[in-house]
Amino acid sequence: MIVSHRHKFIFIHCRKVAGSAMKVALTRHLGPRDIVIGSLNEIIGSGQKIPPGLLPVLKRPKMRAVALGARVLGKSWPEAENIAVKQYYSRRLAPNPPHPPAAAAAAFLGEVWGTYRKFCFTRNPFERVASDYNWRKRMLRRYFTFEEFIGALENPVASGGIVHDHAVTNWDMMSIDGRLVADHVGRYERLEEDFSDMIASLGLPDTPLGREKATAASNRSTYGALYTPALRARVEALFAPELEAFGYGFPY
Repeated sequence: MIVSHRHKFIFIHCRKVAGSAMKVALTRHLGPRDIVIGSLNEIIGSGQKIPPGLLPVLKRPKMRAVALGARVLGKSWPEAENIAVKQYYSRRLAPNPPHPPAAAAAAFLGEVWGTYRKFCFTRNPFERVASDYNWRKRMLRRYFTFEEFIGALENPVASGGIVHDHAVTNWDMMSIDGRLVADHVGRYERLEEDFSDMIASLGLPDTPLGREKATAASNRSTYGALYTPALRARVEALFAPELEAFGYGFPY
């Protein structure tokens, strides 16, 4: 998530929509009090400095200790500082603060939530679930079936670490009590165009995204083979509000 006081916007980082690439692009335009939660290692890896709004957090003795502990465990400094920032905000915002439910973000931000413009991106849930499955296997370095992954999404607490026990859907990040609260929702399927429109609406210079979507596109041809009719029905049930709100259907 990004909160920009300079430009009066909130970027809601929905999952598997190239959100880290968008954060990297947007961070170039942020002011001294603006905060970015998550993706700090990617931002620093792009050649940028730590966003100034995070420096007071990282200078706190407890957060410095968290970062040092992560370094001892083999993390790079950008990764360690990213861990410290997320831990700091996990106690104030949500257990997974880069991807908080909209209700939690609204409570945390107060008046800012109601007055700043809120942006996010959506993606066909069938494709997003398949992409997330492949990503989590790589990240966790363990094998589990696609059916086991869908079961983990249905019951995160009993997932055995496949997903966070506080996992939320992208719909929960952009809606409260079933009502869409994001002011502008771009689509992953037209990522570059919708991101450029978002940048322009904020009065910012056009900023290109990285190549993250190219990797996803190369894997897309394998996604359909993961689905059986039964698994398709379970995903339809899990993501029914988002499917209905944005007119998505089974794409394979």
